[in-house]
Amino acid sequence: MIKWIAWLLLSCIALAASAQEQRSLNFLVLSYSPDVTTVLRYHNLVNELAEKLPNYQLNLKVVGSDSLEEQVDHDQYDLMLLDPVHYLRLRSSGSLSGALLSLRRSNDGQTTSLMGGVIFTRKQNQHIRLDNLYQYPVAASAPEFLENYLAQIYELKSLGLHIPSEAALVQYDDAEQVVRSVLEGEQETGFVRTGVLERMAREGKISLENVRILNQQYLAGYPFLISTRIYPEWALVAQAQVDSEIAREIAATLLGVSLTGEEALNYGIYGFMPALDYLPVENTLKELSIAPYEARTLGWIDFLKSYAVYFILANIIAVSLIFLSWNTYRQNQHLARLVRKEKQAQVMLARSNQQLDALLSSSPTVIYSLDSEHFNLKFISSNCFNLYHKAADEIKKTRNWWQKSIHDDDITRVLANFRQWRVDGFVGTLIMTYRLLRDNDWIWIEDRLQALRNDEGEVTLLVGAHSDVSDRHLNEEQLELWASVFANAREGIAITNPAGDILDVNSAFSRITGYSRYEIIGQNPRILNSGRQSKEFYREMWRQIVGAGFWEGEIWNKRKDESIYALNLTVVAVKDTEGRVSHYISLFSDITRQKRNEEQLEHIAYFDALTGLPNRTNLTNSLAIQISYSAQYGSKFALAFLDLDGFKEVNDTFGHDTGDLLLVDVAQRMRDTLGQGSTVARFGGDEFVLLLPIIENMIEVEQKLERLLVALAEPFRVSGATLHISASIGVTYYPQNRVIEADQLIRQADQAMYQAKISGRNRLKSFDLSQEDSLIEQHRFYEELQHAYASQQFSLYYQPKVNMRTREVIGYEALIRWLHPTRGVLAPAAFLPAMTNQPLELEVGHWVIKTALEQIEAWQKQGSLQAISVNLAGYQLQQPNFMSELQEIILGFSPEVVHSLELEILETSAIEDLAIVSGVIDACKDMGIKVSLDDFGTGYSTLSHLKELSVDMLKIDHGFVRDMLDDQNNLAIIKGVVGFADAFSLEVIAEGVETHEHAKRLLELGCELGQGYFISRPMPAHRVLEWYDEWTQDSDERKECAN
Repeated sequence: MIKWIAWLLLSCIALAASAQEQRSLNFLVLSYSPDVTTVLRYHNLVNELAEKLPNYQLNLKVVGSDSLEEQVDHDQYDLMLLDPVHYLRLRSSGSLSGALLSLRRSNDGQTTSLMGGVIFTRKQNQHIRLDNLYQYPVAASAPEFLENYLAQIYELKSLGLHIPSEAALVQYDDAEQVVRSVLEGEQETGFVRTGVLERMAREGKISLENVRILNQQYLAGYPFLISTRIYPEWALVAQAQVDSEIAREIAATLLGVSLTGEEALNYGIYGFMPALDYLPVENTLKELSIAPYEARTLGWIDFLKSYAVYFILANIIAVSLIFLSWNTYRQNQHLARLVRKEKQAQVMLARSNQQLDALLSSSPTVIYSLDSEHFNLKFISSNCFNLYHKAADEIKKTRNWWQKSIHDDDITRVLANFRQWRVDGFVGTLIMTYRLLRDNDWIWIEDRLQALRNDEGEVTLLVGAHSDVSDRHLNEEQLELWASVFANAREGIAITNPAGDILDVNSAFSRITGYSRYEIIGQNPRILNSGRQSKEFYREMWRQIVGAGFWEGEIWNKRKDESIYALNLTVVAVKDTEGRVSHYISLFSDITRQKRNEEQLEHIAYFDALTGLPNRTNLTNSLAIQISYSAQYGSKFALAFLDLDGFKEVNDTFGHDTGDLLLVDVAQRMRDTLGQGSTVARFGGDEFVLLLPIIENMIEVEQKLERLLVALAEPFRVSGATLHISASIGVTYYPQNRVIEADQLIRQADQAMYQAKISGRNRLKSFDLSQEDSLIEQHRFYEELQHAYASQQFSLYYQPKVNMRTREVIGYEALIRWLHPTRGVLAPAAFLPAMTNQPLELEVGHWVIKTALEQIEAWQKQGSLQAISVNLAGYQLQQPNFMSELQEIILGFSPEVVHSLELEILETSAIEDLAIVSGVIDACKDMGIKVSLDDFGTGYSTLSHLKELSVDMLKIDHGFVRDMLDDQNNLAIIKGVVGFADAFSLEVIAEGVETHEHAKRLLELGCELGQGYFISRPMPAHRVLEWYDEWTQDSDERKECAN
């Protein structure tokens, strides 16, 4: 892919100059794995861009990272396309200018100049997480590149997690091999750059459904799967010697090129944009100690050069001490002849020693001396206890006390410095800073050593001084830390004096505002004023700063290029020791993209993405406002519910894409017909809600809606096809003679629309207020059902299914019951119709499946693995996400439990949408779940379509079984179903076996499986195993059904 970009850039730049004069430029492109065939692949792109830049002739060179620096050193290249790591590495040598452009990539119509890393595994590897990733081998290619390996490693490090060892890295030649090695089970995890998975999926090489992304980031508008933070894309750079005019011409030309060719589409390449800031890459490389930012230790000489400490007093004292000792020695030699002078000298010496001890005792600096040959401690001042918490005698008696007390991280450096000073002849003052042990803690010591020499220049003594510099070292570390924060912070920082003059800014300030440090220093922050905030806004801001000492909020400012940007700003007043403001510090971050995203999200939240019409949420708000306005001012309005007739047939015949285009045209035609003042909202699917003001009377509204019916009945021309649909509309009005809420109005209009549907479609019906009481009661009962579900009042009962010939129990059907607190146990017919086609029906349906699985698992633990069948509502079956939700439910159960689950689908549901039901059945069978067709025989079209439904069992409707003994028609239907099942090699079971006669007759017809009251009534789960024991030892009458 990189070599394709290289050829693209070569083509773009080689065609950039005029045809009259060509200039030769050498162009180098870095590639993950260079080869000739990769470059030759992109001749078509060269032809596509040949007319863009005809004046330059380029010599292309594609190299790998292992030979990049050698190529740059030996050959002269003018332009280079480099990844961020190698760009920064070469830039540090000073041979490159700044980046000219940054690469842009695209995916599904979205473009970006940002990249990152992807951490992935197989979909079924649910046990692999970020925190245990280091336990598995990691597949990667070209790990020296940020996007292939380093970004993922940094992400793990920044999260405080274990990093895979170098031994765990398994290198492949390219990213596609990495992906295949993981998906084919050769490796468990892999690292690739963003865009690789999408490209392989687009080319049909993999399916993203088989891939699980670890640490997936969801970035608004970002077109690729990503696991790490984002970094700028590859950079186009020029050597320092390239003429700036040529560089600008080439950059300007490339900025105007957007690539749409087949090769560009395959590799997601879109073009270029102005160079991004590569500071995030620098920070990451510094954290990982990657060249050119390898960690290095600051030498003690470099660190201490900026400090000067004077030893004049210590040197004078030491020299005086030596001189007095030498003088005393001479006096002792002349003792016999100079008794008086010796006594005077002794007095003077004692007096000097007293003064010296007094002086040293009050000094924070410890004076010591070493002999010049073996460097043994000769003298240490008595004030050493104050510094070391050890007496002078104890120190002298401890062998090598000094070396034993220095910190392990400092001792090697200190000894090396001392040895070097000795090699240099003890010239000058040796200054060292290191940590010294005091009690159980470490203090920072500044050690200054000088050599004393005799008249011949020979070193006779080493004199040193120790000073405690712990506080100073701490202050210096804090200053360095704050300086680093100021310089490297991603947020803009500005410091002003009390008058508002800007004293200093950091690089992020310049990057965000466009003003350089030299341009902005001395200016007032008013230069950034966008005019969007009022004077009162700023007055209130300063009132808070003066009163509370800080202000925080969002404002809009203006950059140097006049563009407006949003920022999150914090202003803090800094006060001196006397409580007066000495400075103001402003800290801000650019949130323009966030604000734009919020606007987009707000639009998405309130408008339909397909038609652009207000959505259900928007409608609810608008309707509430309209009701409030009507109540306040006495205005009237109509609310209409519109459902398209024939839209499902369009979807089934022409596909959903055509259906979507039709909905867009329908929305536009409704807007054009109703005109301004009316609101058209998409309620869902092919349903719309209309708000129409009543200017004069209701007839005016009805006439407008009749015109809408006529308009929608006109043919639509979509995707070359002529489509015919119509609409059914229900309308209600506000105000009414009772208090009514928004959702009640919608239900009224919906009910009226339903009446229009059953009356023949393509017509308008007004809501009959006499039906309101019934609707209110339905609504109340539905709310009671919601409360019952939330209060766990629903329970599953189980009815056995047996082989009536062998008495073998083949499973149980789960039947829902409502354990009503006052009405007792209620059968499904008493409450299920009220939740038909409602959200609660879906919630209860999922609960039934999960509860049945839990019961299978519970019986399995008791040593009895039993099959359970559950009924699926047609509304639940037709949900687009039914299979994904079913997979999520069964995820936590063993295969044995899942394979014991059976699903029963109503025959009428299967007929309504044969394609959807057939797909669901096939998917269920792939998961090991059996499917049966319930109430078989009640759908007249089933026999002609049964061959399209790969069900396992047919269930004869209980109505036919119940009346089979008295009604020959029902008996004939049962015979036909049994014969039909036999022809299709399907199992058949009869429900509604209520008597011994029913069982015997069914066996005679060849139907051996049955369920019903004769066998057992539905029972709670705790009664099932007890019933099973009773069934195996049951009465002779029931045993007869097997004879």
